[in-house]
Amino acid sequence: MWENDSREGHGIQFYGHGGAYYEGGWLMGLQSGWGRRLYDNGAFYEGGWWAGKREGPGLFRTKEGDFFQVSPPCIRLGAVSKLRHLTGCLAG
Repeated sequence: MWENDSREGHGIQFYGHGGAYYEGGWLMGLQSGWGRRLYDNGAFYEGGWWAGKREGPGLFRTKEGDFFQVSPPCIRLGAVSKLRHLTGCLAG
């Protein structure tokens, strides 16, 4: 859905030709709210988004198939996202 020449609401965007996509919420043309993203390299994220960046709780799967729980204590606004894997936070 478009509003004032930008994406608003729920939608999907495909990237390139490798099947990469984002599906979820949009606000003022940026990914916001709950969404899922498949990356060109096969990595996958499902969780919170804010202003076009991963933000908040979610689940990340690397291209190798390892899963990481993304949790708010590891993520701070304006800082590099952190991923929680078992007992600690890893740079994301």
